[in-house]
Amino acid sequence: MLILPLHKPFSRGRLPWSTLLLVFLNLFVFMVLQSGDGRREAQAREDYVHSGLAAIEVPRYLDGGVLPEDPQARAFVEMMRAAPEPMRSLQLSALIDLDHRFLARLAAGDVEPPLDDVEQWRRLREAHEQALARSFTDRFKVQGGSLDPLRLVGSAFLHAGWGHLLGNLLFLVLIGLLVEGAIGSRLHFLLYVLGAAGASLFALAWRWGEPHAGLGASGAVSAMMGAFCLLWGLRRVRLFYWIGFVFDYVRAPALLLLPPWLGWELYHLLMHPELAIGFDAHAGGLLTGAAFGALMWPLGQVREDFIEAEDADGGDDGALLEEAEQALAQMDLARAERALAELAEDTPELAISARARLAGYRCARLGRRLPLAAERLAGLLQAPAGLPMTQQADLLAEAGPELPPLPPEALQAACTRLLASGRRAEVQAWLHGLPPDYAPAVQPALWLRLALAQRQGGAGNDPHASLRELLRRFPRAPEAAKARTLLGG
Repeated sequence: MLILPLHKPFSRGRLPWSTLLLVFLNLFVFMVLQSGDGRREAQAREDYVHSGLAAIEVPRYLDGGVLPEDPQARAFVEMMRAAPEPMRSLQLSALIDLDHRFLARLAAGDVEPPLDDVEQWRRLREAHEQALARSFTDRFKVQGGSLDPLRLVGSAFLHAGWGHLLGNLLFLVLIGLLVEGAIGSRLHFLLYVLGAAGASLFALAWRWGEPHAGLGASGAVSAMMGAFCLLWGLRRVRLFYWIGFVFDYVRAPALLLLPPWLGWELYHLLMHPELAIGFDAHAGGLLTGAAFGALMWPLGQVREDFIEAEDADGGDDGALLEEAEQALAQMDLARAERALAELAEDTPELAISARARLAGYRCARLGRRLPLAAERLAGLLQAPAGLPMTQQADLLAEAGPELPPLPPEALQAACTRLLASGRRAEVQAWLHGLPPDYAPAVQPALWLRLALAQRQGGAGNDPHASLRELLRRFPRAPEAAKARTLLGG
């Protein structure tokens, strides 16, 4: 599942210092400070085996009755029983390093068989932990049973690989820019730090006492997501969602994003513990960020001008129009109708709504809803107040001669406006496209008005052709007599 808000990312004149700084710090830590950590940890594991520490700890871990309660960790230990040495000790050393309950019981002599020389074990264990501490990653990743503040926050700047890093940075930019624009750079950075701590604490509480480690910016990024929901509240935001094989653009109140985001994390946390993903940290980050965002309103720290900027700039209207045009090009009529309906609802000014109605007419004409198209276009033609005459003519001319049957008064209004703006060729095309039996009380007068307008239009107009067409189509109409007079006979 993927749900992303697509509002305007940042206002002009405000640089996203905090987002840029966080991106730089995450890149610097991964590319510089974590560089070589894999080699250092591998060396520490080999020394664990060769120093004799593995011979002391591994048999007691397997047979001492102190296996972890976590089903996945327990299954891993059982699988390692049949593994040959030194692979078994190498693999189990990472789990033993995180199992503080086992190490405490070992030091207290509460395992079988008891240690013959506790001091020797302490020296070997201390040397091993010092070797691990040469790894920047090991010094700052979250560890089960440890409430070290440096680990709670520092783990949010660590990553396990390029894919892990770039995925988190992508969401940090997409969500972080929105949040930083709404609360400012200092509070945005504070949110990242508090979100990281909240995510780590929630994960520790969920797995308290169990051997586990965590790292990555996803908990802090989740806090950005939770804050976004509360900062925008019931304001409708434009979203992109992708669930399975279904994806689309919609608009919904931002607050409604929190339940599916949080529900997704809790569902996987409870139903799929085998996945090596920090769903517990994500859930903790979301809750921390939501509380932070809610607190910003009573403290007066929300920049409402940024949140409302899309409407003032008209950026979202342009996006909706573009989306509708793309949907029309793809023959996705339902999506186009939704975009146009949202546009008309959000921007009721007639100029925009008229464009929406005309686009809706084109959409309906491509489908099988011609009566609806006619109704919409008729409404446009008969209620043009506030729309400049030239723009009316542009819209009506764009509809062309393929109009579905309209009420006669709508047809008359359309031709009147086109003639007033000098669009005689469009009116002539419209009238030629109408059957003689359609609106016989209106058509003759329109042909006559067209001919009179053409007489005043100068070169390139042929009023005699329009008069002859009037006589051919409606020889008994009152306007026919005037046509004969104008033709000289």
